[in-house]
Amino acid sequence: MNTPNILWITVDQQRWDCLGYAHHSPVHTPNLDKLAEGGVNLTNSYTPIPVCCPARQAMICGERVERFGALWNYNQPMKTGYLPADAYSWARDLKSALGYHTGFVGPWEGGHDMTPHVAGYDVYVSREELCRPWLENYPQCRPTNGFWGQVYDMDKAYAPTHVTADHVGKLIDQWQDGAPWLIHMNLSEPHLPCTPVSEFASLYDPQNIPPWGGFGETYYQKPYIQKQQLLNWGTEDKNWDFFAPIVARYFATITQIDHAIGQVLQKLTELGQLEETLIIYTSDHGDYCGDRRQMDKHYTMYEEVVRVPHLWHCPALFGGGRVCEGLVCNALDIPATIMDIVGLPMPKTTQGVSLRPLLTGEAQSVRDQVLVTYNGQQFGLYSQRMLRRGNFKYVWNLTDIDELYDLSTDPYELCNLVDDPNFATTLQDMRHHLLDELTAVGDCMLNGWTKKQLQEGRKISAVQSQMPLS
Repeated sequence: MNTPNILWITVDQQRWDCLGYAHHSPVHTPNLDKLAEGGVNLTNSYTPIPVCCPARQAMICGERVERFGALWNYNQPMKTGYLPADAYSWARDLKSALGYHTGFVGPWEGGHDMTPHVAGYDVYVSREELCRPWLENYPQCRPTNGFWGQVYDMDKAYAPTHVTADHVGKLIDQWQDGAPWLIHMNLSEPHLPCTPVSEFASLYDPQNIPPWGGFGETYYQKPYIQKQQLLNWGTEDKNWDFFAPIVARYFATITQIDHAIGQVLQKLTELGQLEETLIIYTSDHGDYCGDRRQMDKHYTMYEEVVRVPHLWHCPALFGGGRVCEGLVCNALDIPATIMDIVGLPMPKTTQGVSLRPLLTGEAQSVRDQVLVTYNGQQFGLYSQRMLRRGNFKYVWNLTDIDELYDLSTDPYELCNLVDDPNFATTLQDMRHHLLDELTAVGDCMLNGWTKKQLQEGRKISAVQSQMPLS
């Protein structure tokens, strides 16, 4: 089966630990749990960049976004680049070379030039169309609580999650002519503000939701900008009682997504295609959702922001019921894997690695390290480069103190080891590995001045940042 039907489900801003099968949070996701039982769960998957539009553009082309200037969301007041019309699109190759039917259902964030049709999608259902049933039938359900979210008293059938599932199901029904199909089911949820319908919100009592593991963050010896974000959001003095209802709505939205996905899985089951359809589930990036008293995802590289859920299911191709802890870059590696499965080449400009050895169980790792980048957003420009290698994570903050974490002993990244003499050799090694990785991908932040930070360790320490230079 070299040309399987492909259902790629991408959600927006879901933490890696907010799935039932992850066993970290009290979230109900029975349909995704069932997929995990028969699929492959990649537990150490990272976004290449924790910002919506650039991350999703990387999914379209399989390339690091700094190469074409997509440094942050292109709809921000500070304008930035996005995918050009002549950029590579693996979906276009599936259509032209193998005759795939292609559909994209959900918000398109590829840019103004690389439209869904230019990228090779025959059918495009926009976010505006998906929201129309809700807006027309429930005009009273409008966001009135800002980014904190609220519950909507409405029938789930009119929610964008389930309208999306309906459109996907109709495409599957329509494409039963023997030709393979690719559907990218792109959801805007659980991006803040979370507005779950009451049916799912009723499943979660804020009083029964425990604080996140990193909620006790003190920001001791951490970059200044992290504390500034508390002031930007006005959350510096908020306690868990304030955040618990926000988290409850986040959980409810994820359960609502799971229910909508269940409708699509039921359609595939009725058609006898569930076991032979290549199903991929992931997110563009994570979300604080009150962790560390933060909201959204900017200016840090903590696991809750950069680590994402990543699940594959296709028993007919590679069996299942496995958990793999190997390092993965989801937006780059998923396109490379799909093209490997169907037997089409990727251009040399792309930077993904095929995950096929992980999916088949032939290997436990295909990457020694994974790189995550950040370039700023609406609160100002701020460049970061993160390297995860083994159990260590190093964050190069070009204009602030760096960070080093040992995830084996400090999974919530509360203790910055960058000044600890016991980890001086580890720090030096991580800087050199990061320099090699950035050189290999041609990163735009490397120049004659910045290289010295990594080559020679010319960085102000956390202690020195509080003292005058001698």
